[in-house]
This record gives sequence, C-alpha cells and structure tokens, in this order.
Amino acid sequence: MRTSIPYVKTPTDAYLYLLDYINRKGDQVIDENGYNTKELLNIQITITDPCNPQNWPIPNTGWKLPALDEYVTREILSPNTSMPDGFRYTYGERLFNYPYCSWESSQIAYIIKKLNAEPTSRRAFAITYDPDLDMYEDSIPCLQLVNFLIRDGKLHLTTVFRSWDVKRAAPQNLYGLSKLIEYVAKQVGFPMGELTVFAVSAHIYEE
Repeated sequence: MRTSIPYVKTPTDAYLYLLDYINRKGDQVIDENGYNTKELLNIQITITDPCNPQNWPIPNTGWKLPALDEYVTREILSPNTSMPDGFRYTYGERLFNYPYCSWESSQIAYIIKKLNAEPTSRRAFAITYDPDLDMYEDSIPCLQLVNFLIRDGKLHLTTVFRSWDVKRAAPQNLYGLSKLIEYVAKQVGFPMGELTVFAVSAHIYEE
C-alpha cells in the first residue's frame, strides 16, 4: 500500500501513529530472510517539533536518555569506523568519514560550509550508500540520504530510508536525526525546524 501521513508535533506522536497505521493498513510480506512483516510503501511523516528535549525519550520503547545519547555519540555524530554489534558501518562514519573520500572535509562539514555561504541552497545533502562496499553485502545502510534546507528562517531536515524497522529502530533513529539537526543548526546559526522522514519500506516485524 502507498500512503502518506499528516504532520504531527512530537516524535511520540509519529511513532504511535506509524505503529497503529502499519498494523491496520500494512500488507503481509515475508522478507528475503524469511521473517513475517507488515509493510507500507513510500510512507512520509513530518515532525514539527523534533528537537524539544521535553519530547524525549519516546515512552514505553525501552530507551532512556543516557542510552540514546550514547547511541548518538557512537553512531551518528562520530566518524569512528569501529562498528558496534557486528555492523560494517555507522551512519556517523558514512556522514563524517565517507569511504574513499578524498575531500578535505566530511559531507556534513560541506553541508555546513554550503549553507553558511548560500542559505537557500538545495545542495546540502549527504549519502550513506557506497556501491563499492555495499552492493553485495547483507548489511547495508537503511538510512540512505539526509537533506538540509533553510526555509522560513529555520533549518529543516528530510531523510530517506530504503528500509525502516519502525517498531525497533525508529525511537533511536528519530532521536539521532534530531541531534543531527541540532548539530548543524548550531553551526549555521538558524533555529531547528522540522524533521521529515520518507521510507520506501516502513515495516514492523511480527512476533
């Protein structure tokens, strides 16, 4: 099923809406690893207040702020290539230390430089997928693209997931992305705006 979701205010609103909507409207799909899932295709949601500290953590997900902050430090804002839990990459490595990159700065550093020079630029984006490394691997980035835009006096972030495990991954993903907005916003001198997530496959694994 193809669908889009209205604007919501908080990450908790987004999480609960997504879980309910996928459970009610999702299609039954057995994935390539043999797991039963419910899936919605090409789903989009915009969170209008993603960075307010009062909105974190999302209740009843098992995540507390110290663990979320550790996740951000280790896997979102660090260029460290030491991978946790057997993964071959972190989002931070791909955003801040893209493999084989010969640039003087990271993709995020370029985004900051670009927006400081041209606040209306549409070129402030970064990718995580590397065909040389990822094409034939089982573990490839779920988050594929981040795009920053300054509009209406605020810094907004749009992200694209090829595959999004909403129930298990969205709580930390959304927190990490809110901190990425905060990181860039501080360096471009604009207040934090909206977070939009587009997922080609938004799904829930069925127990």
